[in-house]
Parts: sequence; structure tokens; C-alpha cells
Amino acid sequence: MDKIVISVIIPVYNDSKRLKNCLEALEEQTISENFEILVVDNGSEEDIYKIVQKFERAKYYNEKKVGSYTARNCGIEHSSGDILAFTDADCIPEQGWLKTGIDFLRNNPNCDAVGGEISLFPKTNSPNAFELYDITFGFRQENSIYKHGYSVTANLFVRGTAFKEIGLFNEELKSGGDAEWCQRLISKGGNLCYLSSARIKHPALHSFQSFKRKYRRIAGGRFQKDIFDFYTLCRASYHHLLSLINLRGDSFQNEYTDSFYRKISLFGIHVVKISVYIVTYFKLYIGIGKPGRE
Repeated sequence: MDKIVISVIIPVYNDSKRLKNCLEALEEQTISENFEILVVDNGSEEDIYKIVQKFERAKYYNEKKVGSYTARNCGIEHSSGDILAFTDADCIPEQGWLKTGIDFLRNNPNCDAVGGEISLFPKTNSPNAFELYDITFGFRQENSIYKHGYSVTANLFVRGTAFKEIGLFNEELKSGGDAEWCQRLISKGGNLCYLSSARIKHPALHSFQSFKRKYRRIAGGRFQKDIFDFYTLCRASYHHLLSLINLRGDSFQNEYTDSFYRKISLFGIHVVKISVYIVTYFKLYIGIGKPGRE
């Protein structure tokens, strides 16, 4: 068998149905080189192995320590490819995803990692308010990479040598470990690039519960990364409130925001998100709960 050129790493926690869709999409990749898929089960109650064993390229690993970055590190340590491609169980890569990513890195030797485009889609042609907000603001990869210096691991290609030089993901973080790693890469002279043609599709958040879980997790990750004294807590809360004032009308423009009612709905959901952030910060600060994946 030809040498494995690229390793696709997918952490999963109780998402077997969407994992199956992801693996089916990876089976349809147009890349000619050999690649492997490493699915890392992070303590699921669902039978993830039953899904994985149906796919020839897929390999199953079990990581019991809770945390998606721990699971990704497990995948990295078992990988064989020179290039590592990260995505999530609920993502659907387009057919040319792997080929586009690997060709870019081959043609751009100064680039150590590259993040691709993430397109969010609703369950139906008429998205609800939560889906609409997620589609509008959910994953702004180009902005994240060029303005903030990070790519999310839902769509990220990395040279294996970069992990040897920079180290693995920070396993203590339950959210934001991708940002921390990318910024570590850049601080040590590495280059992170953006590639719009390497595309992943991702379902938009469609309920209050899923919305709340995501932003509680993100708030918890930020709390872990920063030294949260009372001043930092107030400053973070202030910046979130300030984002309400700075939210411009043109921020709401996409194919779904065709009415004044929908734009008002977006503003309302933004208020909900900021409330989740601030409440989570204060709860963690006074010792109620701890950062987690839920």
C-alpha cells in the first residue's frame, strides 16, 4: 500500500449519526494519495466503534480523559501522515477538501498551517433565530485567521513538523485550544494561512440548548486561558456589552436576512449570547461549576 500522506483526525462525543455523514463525505474525496482517518472517541455512551468499522480508511481510538483537545492529541500521536487535517464529527467536507488543502501546503512551503472555509446551513430553507444568528456570526475563518491569528479545528490543515516544534494542543482547555495553539505557532515564527477553496459544511445551531452549551463552553475556555481577577471579569463583561453598541446593520447581511423582523431577531439572540457569557464568567469566578465541554 502507498505511504499515508495525510491523516484526518476527528474527535467525537455521542454524535454517531453525524459522524457517519462525515465519514461518508470523506470516502468521496477526490485526492489520489493514500490517507487515513483517525476517529477518537472521547467517552461516548453511543457505540462509535460500530460506525467506524464500516469505513475502510477509518481507525478507532478511545481517549477516556475528557476534552476534545485531549482527543485530538491522541489522534496526532497515532497518526502516520506528514500532514494532519482536523475536522469535527458534525462537519461535512466537500469532495475536494483534502486535495485542495494538501496542494496548497505543497505549493506554499512557508505556510505551516492553513484554515479553510466553514459554511453553516440550516435544517430547512427557513432558519429559526438561532440558526440565523449562527449562520451570520458562527465561523468567520478569514477574519479569525487574519485579524485574530487562529483557525478553528473544524477545518484546519497542519504540517506534522509544526507539532514537533510547537508542541501539542493544551489539554487543560475545554474550549479555545485551537486559538491558543495557533497563536503559539505564530509567536514562534510560524505562518498560518487562509484558504477559501478548502470547504467544510457545518450544521447551524438550531435550539436554545445547543446555543447555550456552545457559548458556555467558549466562556469557560476563555476563563481558563485568562487570569480572571475581578478587574478582568468586569473588563470582559464590558467588552461583550460594548459589542451590542458596535453591532452594525451591515453585520446582518446574508441570504436569509431579508426582513426587518429577522434583523431584530439577530439582535435579540446577540443579547442572549452576551448574557450567557457574563453569567458563566460570574458563576466560574465565584466557584459555581467548572469549565467543561457541555
